[in-house]
Amino acid sequence: MSVISNLRRVIFGGVAVLSVSGAWTVAYAQLDMVKARQAAMKSFSADGKAIADYIKGPGDKEAAIKAANDYGVVAAQLSKMWPKGTSAADMPGVSKAKPAVWADGAKFTVYFSAMAADSKRLADKIKTGSPLDVRAASAAFAMDNCVSCHSTYRETQ
Repeated sequence: MSVISNLRRVIFGGVAVLSVSGAWTVAYAQLDMVKARQAAMKSFSADGKAIADYIKGPGDKEAAIKAANDYGVVAAQLSKMWPKGTSAADMPGVSKAKPAVWADGAKFTVYFSAMAADSKRLADKIKTGSPLDVRAASAAFAMDNCVSCHSTYRETQ
């Protein structure tokens, strides 16, 4: 076997290994992104609990305000966590995102900017309103943001 033949095998073998390892790197990066956005969504549960505790009493008003503001901060982060290739069709059993997320593009990302604005209004309502006012504002926030987006862009459980 010639030196050139051996060199070709080494080069092509190296390219194949790099291609496979590159594909694995992309797959792991996508998996990490899906897990990160799922963790971000789960953080909303703690925020919702802080607001619910305030509504029911004797929850901490400052904790509820912080929680409402956290919705907006996390929404801004979430808007960047949807790389192509991370839908439920691409990653069955891992992702619950419908392909419509990418098909609708800008329409989908509007949910996050709306959520950020709505979270400020909710925080203001907590600052100035009664717990009964906050209950109504919190329910509207959930319907306008969480339920509306999930019903359109998330696969059912």
